Amino acid sequence: MEDQHVPDKRSYEQSRVDWPRLRAYARRVSQQTRLPLRGPVTYSSPTEQTTYRTETRRAGFLGRRLETIKVPEIISTALEVEALGRHWLLANRTRNRRETTMDGSRVAAETSEYASYTYALTPDGELIKLVLVREEQLYHHLSNSEHHEQIHHSAEPFSDSDVESFDFDHSFFDQTQKYDRGKIQAWGDSHNPHGHRLLRHAKGVGLTLVLKELLEGRLPQ
Repeated sequence: MEDQHVPDKRSYEQSRVDWPRLRAYARRVSQQTRLPLRGPVTYSSPTEQTTYRTETRRAGFLGRRLETIKVPEIISTALEVEALGRHWLLANRTRNRRETTMDGSRVAAETSEYASYTYALTPDGELIKLVLVREEQLYHHLSNSEHHEQIHHSAEPFSDSDVESFDFDHSFFDQTQKYDRGKIQAWGDSHNPHGHRLLRHAKGVGLTLVLKELLEGRLPQ
């Protein structure tokens, strides 16, 4: 629900996030809401581990002597990572970027970054932003291709800008910028390069309304 009147940008910028009130309200919501918690956010992170196996081989003159050596082996595994524990979801946004490099008419390389932003309330009343990023590099050679992937995350308490993000409309954007040897694509609903429309008259009002929905047993829109 938007404010009845068009918010004044100057008045909004002069307002401040009331952190003591906001933190107290978040704790109250976590204690009184009847909505169930969501399960943890997890992901599989590819890892490489070096192990050693023992081999016996012949050595010396005419191979008359036996010697034991350790041979390294690289084992690829997937490590299960819990990025965020049980929580209530307040908002979920995305930001994606892909750069494509051409070699004539052939795609030579693609570098992609897929980022998701989870804004959550924890059982102890903390406001946490989880950023989960998957990076991919794909290189095309004449006869084969190489693929590299890395996944990482960060989970931090809300900042002022995180709180303020709830005061704006997050419409989807999709843009492509071309250059001599390729193009850059960006899409999502977070960090819109064209800006977002202001919906609230003061900083923190949007997040307060989302918490109010949670308190009243309604899933945030």
